[in-house]
Amino acid sequence: MSVYIDRFRYSWLSLILVFGGMKAMSQPPRNDIDLLLKSFIEDSLLRHAHVALNVIDLRSERVVAQHHPDLAMVPASTLKLITCGMLFFSQAEMETFATPVRLEGHFTGDSGFVGKLVVAGRGDPALGSTHLPGAVGIDSIAAQISGALRGLGIKRLEGDLEVDEKYLSNIPENPEWLYYDLGNYYGGGCRAFNWADNEVLVGLSAAEKPGAICPLRWTRPPEAIEDFTSAVEGSGNAVIKPNVYVIGTSSNRHKRIYGNWKCCSDDSIVLRAAMYRPAEHFLRSLKQELVKRGVSFSEASNGIGQQTNVRSLALTEIQSPVLGALARFALERSSNLYCEAFLHWMGNCFAGSADRDSALHWLTKTLMGAATENQAFKMLDGSGLSPKNLISASNMTAFLHLLTLARPDKNFWKWIPEFLPVPEKSRSPGTKCSLRLKSGSMERVKAYAGYCMRGEQPAYAISIMVNNFVAEPAAVKRRISSFLVDLEELLCK
Repeated sequence: MSVYIDRFRYSWLSLILVFGGMKAMSQPPRNDIDLLLKSFIEDSLLRHAHVALNVIDLRSERVVAQHHPDLAMVPASTLKLITCGMLFFSQAEMETFATPVRLEGHFTGDSGFVGKLVVAGRGDPALGSTHLPGAVGIDSIAAQISGALRGLGIKRLEGDLEVDEKYLSNIPENPEWLYYDLGNYYGGGCRAFNWADNEVLVGLSAAEKPGAICPLRWTRPPEAIEDFTSAVEGSGNAVIKPNVYVIGTSSNRHKRIYGNWKCCSDDSIVLRAAMYRPAEHFLRSLKQELVKRGVSFSEASNGIGQQTNVRSLALTEIQSPVLGALARFALERSSNLYCEAFLHWMGNCFAGSADRDSALHWLTKTLMGAATENQAFKMLDGSGLSPKNLISASNMTAFLHLLTLARPDKNFWKWIPEFLPVPEKSRSPGTKCSLRLKSGSMERVKAYAGYCMRGEQPAYAISIMVNNFVAEPAAVKRRISSFLVDLEELLCK
């Protein structure tokens, strides 16, 4: 842990100066950009909305365009740039989540072990993921554990498997998240032990007739089907849009699915829901796979608590891909789970505690530094899911600027997805630039932040946030996309 702290102290002062106090000097007016910005903020779609924008030239540190740059705004998932950027800043991209496996009990001398095999959760968000390339799955984990058991001469375990989740004392969901996000996977939460993205896929079929219930057909994993009940009503309207949602939290075993969908067809719909006790699903699968590999299980004749010769023995350690790969994946897929896991990881390394409050206190204090008067920055989670998170556009661009200064030989921009404009607004042929932007979206919030690139070099840092709009979200998204494409072309003339 000391190596992380030493690295961080080396650059800590520059972080305070840039994030807390840097003010880029104004550049003489550029009429083309000014006119573009004026047209955007006066668009009828944004009537009654709050708009904040800041664009800085990374070489000259001058403002290129701005509108209410110091206004405190809800950033939604663009806040993930702060969480992932701090991983990058602390030079942790080659580190990994490590999940220790240990034995507790004693050897019997006849290829047996009396006690339990314990998997100690350390907050790894990637174990068993079906989405992350290179994620460690149940086959690899079972092969690794069974191989370690064979190396000790163990073929029989008199006892059982267990997951130790003492690493985190927090409930999985952040109390600052909205209730309707919790059951619908977005707010599924982060645990000491996460498995298969903490995600359940739920399949519903169309109702047989109008007013009838859309039946629940399947879940993945299959055993989770007992945790859900459908109360979704079918409609006779053949073009009705799905309006289906899950009520409950990851701490509730039973969840109900509500809403309206279609009837009288062979169509089906798949929902993502929060998994109840991921460790239970993992242990069930692990035991099955270990048995396939020749490890037998039986109940211990005496409880482990009654044994006098109990010992704890490190067996192996499960490692996921490096944090840099996980962070790039998290920004590409906007994974709340991964970014919350990063927050806990940094808290454990730098604050001495993985618990949420300690990690947030450390991160906020580090970013704010001496600039305690800056009320435009409030970070209540690592993912941006809370509507109480706040950041100004100037703070966001200052942080993005810092990341290019702190490690000029590295490329944080490669972690950020390439911006893909909506079809209605394509780039001009032969444009010299590209945009690397993280998007953010929640009810009445649209945001983007990242870099305008010249070739392989970040040329400008950009942050735009629109809050409290009343127009249709899709229309607002198209308008922002159009503005960003036009801005890119003007910046790169």
